[in-house]
Amino acid sequence: MVFLSGGHYAELQETLGAGLPAIFATIAFSLLLLVLAAIPPSVLPVGISDLLAPRRRQVAVVGISVCLASAIGLLTVFWAL
Repeated sequence: MVFLSGGHYAELQETLGAGLPAIFATIAFSLLLLVLAAIPPSVLPVGISDLLAPRRRQVAVVGISVCLASAIGLLTVFWAL
């Protein structure tokens, strides 16, 4: 409601219009990483499970950080407008 009452709605629309494809891509990539970290290693193929099993926590952290980085980037673009 702050954006709507403060007159920043047009800036928010412009920011979302410019960054929506990048936001969708980064959210999809972060969800992919989080799903890979959540799937049990026995379900994955042998090569991927051998690579992923010792690094599950790191993959989850990278997935979360990619999502947060895209949100920070979107806020930075909105702030610059």
